[in-house]
Amino acid sequence: MFGVIEVHRMREEDLKKIVPAGAGGASPATGYQCAAERLRQAGYRVTSQRAQLLQLLVAGRQEGIHLDAEGLYAQAQEAGLDISLATVYRALAVFQELGLVSRHHFAHDGEREYYEASTNPSHHHFTCLGCGQVIEFQVPGVQSLVQDVATQLGVTLRQSSLYLVGYCSDCQDRMSHQGN
Repeated sequence: MFGVIEVHRMREEDLKKIVPAGAGGASPATGYQCAAERLRQAGYRVTSQRAQLLQLLVAGRQEGIHLDAEGLYAQAQEAGLDISLATVYRALAVFQELGLVSRHHFAHDGEREYYEASTNPSHHHFTCLGCGQVIEFQVPGVQSLVQDVATQLGVTLRQSSLYLVGYCSDCQDRMSHQGN
């Protein structure tokens, strides 16, 4: 986990940094709706609780941290937010529905759902089976491959994920030294 994040009222320009899923490589400034507009157009109010939860998710994203609902709730409590766990779950469901957050299941804990703010550029995840570390990476060409598959199948994608599972270099070193 990361340390306590100072949370203050999120301004609409802060919400514009969150790129809805499916926005491709374009930024919100090039015509994609900001998070506040996305919420309003879907009939949701832009409450301070939703804005603050998004801010925590964006801060976690910048730190490379993937939070589950309970972790997000704990961060909100540490930051002094008056919010219930049920509200966190409801907000995450709305955010995911609107493409503002991505949900992941990592190999080290495949039963838990982890969330991160949907931002560009898109990235992928490697999970170490030894230590549970999650490493984010980018690979040129994956997005065009995904689009080619979608075109070939005649489908519209809402989300795609590339998860790699194995052993990080530190765990490989530990395993090789244990074998000697």
